[in-house]
Formats: sequence, structure tokens, C-alpha cells
Amino acid sequence: MKRVLCVRLPAWPLQRVRNLSLSLKTDAETNTSNAPDKTAWVLYAVNGSRGECVTHCSRRAIELGVHVGMPVTEARTLLRQTASRWERFDPIADTHALGQLAEWCDQFSPWVGMESSEPADSLLLDVTGCEHLYDGEMNLLTHLQQAFEAQNWTVRLAIAETVGAAWALTHGAGSQAVAVPPSTQALRDAVLPLPVSALRIDPHVAETLWQLGLKTIGDITRLPRADLPSRFAVKTVLRLDQVFGQVAESFSPIRPEGVIEAAEAFDWPIADRQTLLVVIERLLNEVLETVHGVQAGITQLRLRIGLEKPLTIGFAQPTNLPKHLFGVITSRLERFRLAGPVGSVRLQVTGFSRFTQRQGQLFEDDNVKAERISKRELGRLMDRLRGRLDEDQLVRPQLQSDSLPEHAATFEPITSLTPKSDSTTEPMPPEFTPLSRPLTMLAEPQALDVVSVYPDGPPLRLRWQQRNYVVNRWWGPERIESGWWRDQQVKRDYYRVETNDGHWFWLFRNNRNDGWYLHGVFD
Repeated sequence: MKRVLCVRLPAWPLQRVRNLSLSLKTDAETNTSNAPDKTAWVLYAVNGSRGECVTHCSRRAIELGVHVGMPVTEARTLLRQTASRWERFDPIADTHALGQLAEWCDQFSPWVGMESSEPADSLLLDVTGCEHLYDGEMNLLTHLQQAFEAQNWTVRLAIAETVGAAWALTHGAGSQAVAVPPSTQALRDAVLPLPVSALRIDPHVAETLWQLGLKTIGDITRLPRADLPSRFAVKTVLRLDQVFGQVAESFSPIRPEGVIEAAEAFDWPIADRQTLLVVIERLLNEVLETVHGVQAGITQLRLRIGLEKPLTIGFAQPTNLPKHLFGVITSRLERFRLAGPVGSVRLQVTGFSRFTQRQGQLFEDDNVKAERISKRELGRLMDRLRGRLDEDQLVRPQLQSDSLPEHAATFEPITSLTPKSDSTTEPMPPEFTPLSRPLTMLAEPQALDVVSVYPDGPPLRLRWQQRNYVVNRWWGPERIESGWWRDQQVKRDYYRVETNDGHWFWLFRNNRNDGWYLHGVFD
């Protein structure tokens, strides 16, 4: 079972500038001065028309009244009677320094990366199978914590089955180091009491949840899942599923040698397409040597030809097969038009994933083998299609947890072989049958002329596409309403009707304007 270790460095921008300041001091200054403990540290940056404002401040500065967002002039007034250090906020330097720490951590795991969200303050380590080197996961955490503290870094550590759970524990739990046993119940017991902000969601969404009384992850899991995407954004549900492993999540490692790429510059600009393909194939073989070394497969490539706009080429599943990779690149270049001769070519691996080791079987079931081969071939077919088409033209239907029929499904670009989890959809009610919904849904409901016995009664006659229909039988009404949180509320009464000539229609009365509309046809 996969084990992920998250290393969080709280207030990372402040820690970085403080440690940089300490490293510039001499040994005598460091030993005789206690300034770092009593100094108020403040980072600032220009905030539009407000000018320079505080972006980060230490606990000492907070005690003296400084807070994030305060104008620098006001903050300097509050700190004029105490020792203080002022530094300009530099997110680029923060990211670079965090990457250096990630490279240093390769002594603890061969697979080390940084969190993808911004601003990043955490490192991620795949420690699957590493615990025996330290006689247990808690000993690994202790050893790692001591190593960081020796370099004056303050860290929060957690080991769990998923990236989302490990990240949540370092950002929401009170303990400095925690290892969750590899079991579903232990994971739920550890994660459910954590605050909603530990889900890696937008701070505004987290604040809204808090105001509604949903203060912990457990509070969210007790809500009807069908209401979550429309109320609190789809990403909230995605993060929730990632925490509990219902949606797979991986991270790319940071290699000590930097980005995996290969490039070639020409003495003279060339415009011959075949020559470019030969060069690209050679560059592909170069980057594959590095990828093979870490037992990984490529999931995304970035190709830049001369000064043209870079091409991003994604793959449905990790692969390191040169023939397949080059074939997809060639297909993509068939639609690429050069503006003129080019002077260089650069190929960069922007995404790759470690292969999952699988125990082979001496007598493998034919059905299992066929399914594995079919999945592999399907992934390659998707890659070839994406090479010939635009990224958004190869799509798959995806169910949505929405009461409105026109929003019950959508089409999403295919970026991987495995579709997104539809765990947010609730089971079909037992009273639903294949005749409950039409096979053909109109993109937009079409207005109808309908005759009924009384205003709120069922339809007796209808006119559609210049043709009159007499209703023989009808079923309904089925009331469908939208939630209060939608900008435009919907209130409809749906009827399933059968006409004298055998046509079946699905239509509704809009209770807000008393109009009738056709929404679907039973084929």
C-alpha cells in the first residue's frame, strides 16, 4: 500500500529569510545574540493602489499589532520601539529554496516532490517500503524531524495513504509528527476532525463553509453528496475524494539535475520537416534515458521548435515506449505549421509518473490478461487521437450530481485513461425505471402550445414542429426544483406522455411563467 510523507514548513517565506540571515552571521554573532528570538520579522510587497503592505509577519510582530494586509508605514510605526527586520516578499526565491530542500530530502526517499498548489510550503515524499530502513515509520519521522531541526527549520510531518490526507494532517492536526496506520478506518478517524481548510480548497470557500457551521471535514462528509458540487464548487468534492483515496493523486519528483530536457541548436536555421523529425527523435531518446533510470513513464511533454509557441502533448497513461511517444509527436506535428526556418529544438518532460510494480502470475487468467491488454491499447488509441485532434475535441461524458436534467451530465476532455470518480452521484431511486428519462434530451427545452383541462392540470393536447398531438396517457407530475444557492431558481412539473399515434414525449410546465416546454423524446 502506498505511503506518502508530507513535510510542511509553516510560514515558509519567513523561515527562509530568517535562516538566510542566520547563515550570513559569523559563529560569534550567532552564539552571543538572541535577536532572532526577539526580533519582529515582516515581509512586504506592493499591493496595487494601496502601495506596500505586509504579506507575512512573525509571532512577535503579531503580538505588537501587525497583521497581514496592513500598510507598511502603519506597521513601522507599531514596531518603532522594538528590534525588527524588514524584507521584500520574494515568491520566486521561496520556490527555488523549497526545491533545494526537496533535493536534499532524496536521502530519505528516491521520490521527492513539491506540492502543486500555490503558494507552496510543503514537500511530498513517497516512503512506500522505506520504513524498514528506520525500524518503523515513527522512527523515520523522528529522524527526519531531527535532520530539519539541525538546520534550524521548523516542520510538521505526517505519513498517510494519500497525498491529500498527509497534507491535511500537516496543516490541520496539532501534533508535530503523526503516522496514520494503513487502514480506511484509521484514516477516517485521523482526518474527519480536521478543519475544512485542511482540504486544500479556496480560502473563500473554506470561510463560507465555516460560516455555515461546517467547521470540520467530518461535517462535510455528513452532507448529501449530490448537493456539494453545486453549493461549494466541484473542486471541494475532488479534494474530499483525494483525501480518502477515491480519486487517485500523484506527484512528480524533483530531480537533483533539474528539469528533464534535451535541446539542440543548429548552426544554420533549417525548415525541412524530415530533418526536424530526426532531431526530435534523437532528443526523445535522450530524455528517455533519464526517465528509464527512475523507472517511470512520461505523462506530458513540452516541445518548442524555434521561437514558435510550445506544444504540450499529454498521454492517457504513463509510457516510456519510444515508438509510441514519437508516433504521437509526429501526429501532432502534422497540424503544426512553421512560420519559417528554425534555429533550435527543445524537448522537455513536464509530467511523469512512477510505474506500479505488479507481481506476475505463472497462470494468468485469460480474461484478466485480455482486460490488461485492452486497457493498454485503449490508452495508446486515445494518445493517437489526441495527437491528431485538439486537446478539447476528444471528450467523454461525465455524470454530474445535479437535479436539473440539462446539468445531469457534461462532456470533459479526456486527459487520462481513468475517468473522474463519480462518487458524488447518489444511487438511482428505486422508483426510477428505464422509462423515467428519455434517451434523447434536447439541448434547450423548446416551447410548446399545450391544452389542459385546468391551469395546473396534465396536458391533453400539444403542438410541436407544426404538428398537433393528442395525449392518450400521461404520468406525473414529477416536481424538479433547483436549490436556493443558484442564481436563477427553477421550479418545474414534468410529465411523461404517450400520444394517440405512439409518440412518447417528456415535457414540463414552468411554474414560474406557466409555460409548457418539451425537454426530451423517448426513441
